[in-house]
Amino acid sequence: SNAILSDIKGRIERQLILKRRILPPLDPADWQNLCEQIDPYIDLIVEQRIEVLRGLPMFLYWIALRVQERKLIIDTLKVVIPYGGLAADTMVSHIEQLLDVCFINNYGTGEVGAIGCARREKGNATSKDVIYTFPSMVFAEVLDDDGQPVGEEGIGRLVVTDLNNTAMPIIRYDIGDTVQVIKKFSNSCLAFRILGRKHETFRNQDGHLITARILQNLFLSDTRVLNYRLDQIGTKKYRATIAVRETFDTSTLAQQLMETLGLQRPPTIKVKPFLLPEGSGKYLGLKQLNALQW
Repeated sequence: SNAILSDIKGRIERQLILKRRILPPLDPADWQNLCEQIDPYIDLIVEQRIEVLRGLPMFLYWIALRVQERKLIIDTLKVVIPYGGLAADTMVSHIEQLLDVCFINNYGTGEVGAIGCARREKGNATSKDVIYTFPSMVFAEVLDDDGQPVGEEGIGRLVVTDLNNTAMPIIRYDIGDTVQVIKKFSNSCLAFRILGRKHETFRNQDGHLITARILQNLFLSDTRVLNYRLDQIGTKKYRATIAVRETFDTSTLAQQLMETLGLQRPPTIKVKPFLLPEGSGKYLGLKQLNALQW
């Protein structure tokens, strides 16, 4: 039947032509034990001459750091593509430079499927932030607090309508992401920058919008930091937790956080061997008392 032929074709493409290999996720651990998990994957990438690498952004970041530590040059690896999660400017730059690859930011959901992707421009981290929707597949909108479309440079929540599923169409599905509109095109294509999840977006004490993108760029500006989380423990009180791969003086980071959050004094920063992910397997960058509502 057609279904059997389609399944056989898919298997041939995945296992023979594309040679896709799916690996187990990395378990939370301190850097030494994490490297014991990462090294076999790196060896496999070299031995199998892998050209395209996909994974959670944080996993890709750790792999890039370990490749640098081992002083490896993986000349066969050309492209890195994230699976879910936010990859902001700093993370993208680190991954591209340490692996000497092009980072292509795909964007989609399990409910809707592919929504859009960034353009391939090696060395230009900013371009990786801008997602261009697929107008033949989805109709995307960015809405404000009142449910009205925002203009270019405006910020709001992303909702999409699936144009392929005619049996059970998904109409104006709220993705849960805060985005900034970059450009609207006449063919209904929308270019936007992902700022982070809605529950990781808030206004600081000065009224400035703080997004997951801002926090990720701040915490991961130093490659000694492996992971981070910011917890709001009071109306004007925050505590940061970071995992590092070597000795790290937190005073500069604390000062930067104080300025970013509009606080009167630097927040407490705890250093731990590793942080635990959420139930979904993704890592949460911010946990606050009251998330910003759209």
